[in-house]
Amino acid sequence: MRREIEMRAVLLLLVLMLVSAPAVAREDRPDAKCVCAPAKFDSRWKHATVIFTGTVKTIEVIKIQVQRGNVDLPVRVELAVDDVYKGKIKSGAAFELQTSLTRETCTGHPFEKGRKYLVFAYQRAEDAVEDWSLYPLPSGTFDVGGLCGGTKDMEDKAVPAEIEQLKIKHAETAEEE
Repeated sequence: MRREIEMRAVLLLLVLMLVSAPAVAREDRPDAKCVCAPAKFDSRWKHATVIFTGTVKTIEVIKIQVQRGNVDLPVRVELAVDDVYKGKIKSGAAFELQTSLTRETCTGHPFEKGRKYLVFAYQRAEDAVEDWSLYPLPSGTFDVGGLCGGTKDMEDKAVPAEIEQLKIKHAETAEEE
């Protein structure tokens, strides 16, 4: 009886660890090394500093020390802002992210020049190493909060419903101000 209880406890712990992991590197899918269970909409809304749609104008590798063997390059991504749902930016402005491109480490987003994205941008805190940031990039800069942070290609099937939720939240917060 005691052994059965111990086995159930171990099984429960394993299940809880799997459920709580937001991102997992995957070797069985060559098209996606990282699979995640994104945070719920309200959590992403609350924690994102800026949310907008925009088109990638430039992608430039950031010259910092890259960890040996790491294929996840740090980059500066400039986007032209279209629609703003949260934050102090304007349509037509340029917005810069400092992130990484590949899905190898689950910390960045695979941006492509010329493509349009729904972006959830998170500002790096002062004197903090964010768990979604692979590199020690300057505080005050923005990243996508990792692959599970909510940023999506506008071609993603989930984007229209997400934008409807964003419009509702944006209207609600505008009324409160």
